[in-house]
Amino acid sequence: MTAFEPKLDDDCIFCKIIKGDIPSYTVYEDDMVKAFLDISQGTPGHTLVVPKTHVADIFGYDRDLASIVFARIPEIARAIKATDENIIGMNIVNNNGAVAYQSVFHSHFHLIPRYSDKDDFRMIFKDNAKKYDETLIRRSPMAKFIRNSLIGLGLSAATYMLINQKTPKALYTDIKSYVQDVLDAADNLQDAREEFSDAQSNLSVQMAHAAEVFDDIQTELDKFQFKIEPHVAIMKKRADHLQDTLDHLTKTTD
Repeated sequence: MTAFEPKLDDDCIFCKIIKGDIPSYTVYEDDMVKAFLDISQGTPGHTLVVPKTHVADIFGYDRDLASIVFARIPEIARAIKATDENIIGMNIVNNNGAVAYQSVFHSHFHLIPRYSDKDDFRMIFKDNAKKYDETLIRRSPMAKFIRNSLIGLGLSAATYMLINQKTPKALYTDIKSYVQDVLDAADNLQDAREEFSDAQSNLSVQMAHAAEVFDDIQTELDKFQFKIEPHVAIMKKRADHLQDTLDHLTKTTD
């Protein structure tokens, strides 16, 4: 996906706004970005900034699109703040995925002016600081994986070493460790696949055995029914005879 080859989705509400099929109150627009007032107006001046190419979320951005969109956000934010001296802050929010409260799946950024800590916008972060310390965070597999993955995203080795205060030898160790982590993950995945395959085979065997047991039970039931049917017929015949006798005695008594 590149910002220089815009494409729009006919079923996307934001794409329809970009094309002008749905009206909006535009506050900024150029060839690559459109900014317009959010219909909810969480606070006065609540603005959405969207790329003028259909991309579902932040995970679909490449560097070109990111540089174009992000470069414009501070300019639009400053323009919004300049409209009202009562604006003393601003939340810039980007939701990605339904679990993160994204409701329109065309990437967009909320610029929400803040007038006081008692206005109509809230963000809540649970404080889990007591569960972690700096050493634990730096050594955590997630932190290590993210740091190492940055190399694969195109970050130069020199930049990586600068950010993480690494020597070339330490960088080599990190890369070697990352490769080993990938190999270990692949081994774990293969083990999981084999365990699943074994479990599937065992389930098939158990189901086949259950089917055999069911067939045996059905056979025994058939045999029992075959044996008992003559006795049932005799008992029915005797019951009918007894009923006839009782009817005759009743009539005689009358």
